[in-house]
Amino acid sequence: MKKILLTIAAFAGIIAVQMVLAVAFNWKIAETFSGIAVCILFYYLIFYRIGGKKKEEKA
Repeated sequence: MKKILLTIAAFAGIIAVQMVLAVAFNWKIAETFSGIAVCILFYYLIFYRIGGKKKEEKA
């Protein structure tokens, strides 16, 4: 449950930064940032899950 709430908070943070970038610069920069940030978060969660399962199997 804690990981789900942390992920939701990360997405909310990405959206907030995207809104600020859209106002400060333009929407293309904001879209590029959010695309890269969501990609990084997605792959981080995948590798974190795989790494967590390997640690559990060794124990």
